[in-house]
Amino acid sequence: MDIILGVTLACAGLFLRGGKLIFLIAGYNTLPKEEKERYDEKALSKFVGSLLIVIGVISLFFRLGVKLGRPAVSCAAIGLEFALVIAAAVYANTKNRFKKRS
Repeated sequence: MDIILGVTLACAGLFLRGGKLIFLIAGYNTLPKEEKERYDEKALSKFVGSLLIVIGVISLFFRLGVKLGRPAVSCAAIGLEFALVIAAAVYANTKNRFKKRS
């Protein structure tokens, strides 16, 4: 199951980096059209796509740790994912990074 999740996340990330599937970004897809126009859709999709690719690869390392009987690898993967998600949330929500420049 972890392998399917990792591959699915990485594939979704690749599509997002290419500007596709942007409707999957939570919060962005519910904005009114006028509000969406204020955001740099390309930069946002590239950031979220990259994040999904990295999370997908990390989840594959989690599975590898389980398969090899190395709990340290699995624990490190979980910790890394946790830290990455927190760092990404802080990064994305500071300094209006994805707002279009006037």
